[in-house]
Amino acid sequence: MPHSYLGTRHYFATQRRTLVALLFGAILFPAAVLATWAWLSLRADVAEAEQRSARLARVIQEHASKVFEGNHQINSRIRDATAGWSNAQLRQHEDDVHTRLADIVGGLPQASSLAVYDEQGVLLASSRFYPVPRVSISEREDFRAIVGGLRPFDVTGVVTDKVVPEQVINVSMPRLGPDANVAGLVSVALRPSYFADFYRDVLSQETGAEAALVRGDGVVLAAYPDSVPEHVPDAVREGLQRVSEGSGDSVARMAGLGGDDSIVAHWSMGSGLLHAVVGIPMRVIHAQWRHRLYIGATVAAIPAFALWALAWVSLRRLKREEQSYLRWQEEVTRRQEVEERYRQSRKLEAVGHLITSVAHDFRNVLSVISFNTDLMITRPDVARSVASGVALSNQLIGMARKRQHRKEVLLLPQEAEGWTPLIRSTLGPRVQLRYEIDPACWPVCADKNELELAMMNLASNARDAMPSGGQFVVAATNVTLDGSRPGGMRGNYVCLSARDNGKGMPPEVVERVFEPLFTTKTAGLGSGLGLAQVHDFCREVDGVAVIDSEVAKGTTVRLYLPAWQHGDSHARTRWGAGASAVLIVADQPRSVQSAVESLQATGHRVTLVRDEAEAMAATDRYGFDLVIADARLGPALGGLALRDRLTRSFPFLPVILMTDDADMIALASVSGLPFLLKPWNAQTLVKAGILAPARAVDGQSSPSRL
Repeated sequence: MPHSYLGTRHYFATQRRTLVALLFGAILFPAAVLATWAWLSLRADVAEAEQRSARLARVIQEHASKVFEGNHQINSRIRDATAGWSNAQLRQHEDDVHTRLADIVGGLPQASSLAVYDEQGVLLASSRFYPVPRVSISEREDFRAIVGGLRPFDVTGVVTDKVVPEQVINVSMPRLGPDANVAGLVSVALRPSYFADFYRDVLSQETGAEAALVRGDGVVLAAYPDSVPEHVPDAVREGLQRVSEGSGDSVARMAGLGGDDSIVAHWSMGSGLLHAVVGIPMRVIHAQWRHRLYIGATVAAIPAFALWALAWVSLRRLKREEQSYLRWQEEVTRRQEVEERYRQSRKLEAVGHLITSVAHDFRNVLSVISFNTDLMITRPDVARSVASGVALSNQLIGMARKRQHRKEVLLLPQEAEGWTPLIRSTLGPRVQLRYEIDPACWPVCADKNELELAMMNLASNARDAMPSGGQFVVAATNVTLDGSRPGGMRGNYVCLSARDNGKGMPPEVVERVFEPLFTTKTAGLGSGLGLAQVHDFCREVDGVAVIDSEVAKGTTVRLYLPAWQHGDSHARTRWGAGASAVLIVADQPRSVQSAVESLQATGHRVTLVRDEAEAMAATDRYGFDLVIADARLGPALGGLALRDRLTRSFPFLPVILMTDDADMIALASVSGLPFLLKPWNAQTLVKAGILAPARAVDGQSSPSRL
């Protein structure tokens, strides 16, 4: 299992949370600040628009007040100059009156004309015409209001002059006769364009703003721009009425002069008869606000994006660092496991040399004992002891030698049927045997005898752990390992487990159970080689053995065996006694075709490969009894290099080089290396004592090509 460095893992988790918070903060915080600023900015823009509209309305009101005050003075002068004159006298002095009126109008750019009318509305004198044409204004609203005594001062809406086709605003006052009665009126015609030009100049810096001079009843006298209608909207008219009723000047948000949602300011003059109205549409305010918002968002987005990009890059870098750290962890763990395995192998190698020496001496002693046992045949206990000693010596030699196991494809549900009699006899009558083997278990590639021996050893240990009886359960199921399980293995495996409910073992014993010659049993009851054989068997098939045990609860031993893939067509079949597995390495297969057929005819299994890499892979996976390689493999002497690699990896595997080159034969005589002269066949190997003649049990086979 990989080591867990909690401090470092906590560091990565903390850094990741910090960077993720910074990543979201780089977006959310500027967005929140921008939203707050936008809301406050909009309120400030609206307040500023209210101030601007009020200021502009005041300017328009003062301008209109001065204009109408000047008109009032002009009307008063004309009225005073003609006071007490009858209509006949005015007609008599029409020339003088015309001259005076023309002089007055000449200095007033806002005035179009000055005119004097009698009580019937007939034109008596004008600043523009002499003599005056026959014109009557009896139908005009200002004439009816003044002559009727309704108002002493009146302003008409925009009308077209009857004499000169020009749109004007008429400002009228009553004219008194000799008896101080109303004898007519004095009227000044003002140009609306004069006011519109002034409003255009005032609003030149206010995009979209509207200004108008409005009568109290909502009639527009002059306005800018020209799109302002002749009557203001109802909301504005109601505001004018409130101002006229004495509620004072006001600034409010309502429908503007053009009907759009606007900030509208009202300033009244002439006792509420006229009003200066300025409106700034909200769409203009919003457009200006959005423009500043876009600028602010752009300015804020640049550092925010830079911070976000920095956090994102840091997060990705942290991820790569964490992955590198995890790989380093795995590498350290793997290196520690390799070192542990190396130490274990050195220990086993040392023990193996000792065991081999003892076993051979032991076997020699047993030979003498066996000979003398024939003389003591009447004592069966001696024969049983000799048989036990022979079995023990074979087991010792098997542990000491690195044997190449005969692998074949095995189905565990079928193999279990063959184990049952042996396991039951090993367990004894007090221990119950139970199987939990999945029928859909994947096949495995292993040595049948070694697997059976491993199960016997597990059963023997379970029996000794349950002296009063119990249950021994053999289970098998398919598992897929991801590297986090024992040994860092990955891929498809079959988990074969043996479980008992015996005495169990403490942790310090569990750590050593796979060591050769280690046993906790009393003298004479255990050799310490049973679980070592199980461990060695799993290692030979590229698997692993794991043991879990708890005192007073029992022990479970799990064997993780690699699942056989259907593409692995080179697993061993069962061959008769004396049959051998031979690997031939030749880059020109036709040169050894007769030798291959000769070996097959005598019952041997032949695998033919073309180069060094295929040879190493095949030998490492399947194991062979003999390797015959071409000395001149490839462009160089590749056969010699292959022999050195195979000898280092498989010390007990015979490797013979074949050649038809005289120089290579001379090299063989000097170096002492085993060489085989081409052409050769199976009989050549039999005569040399390299192979024994054999015949395949399962019938003739063809050479395997990797």
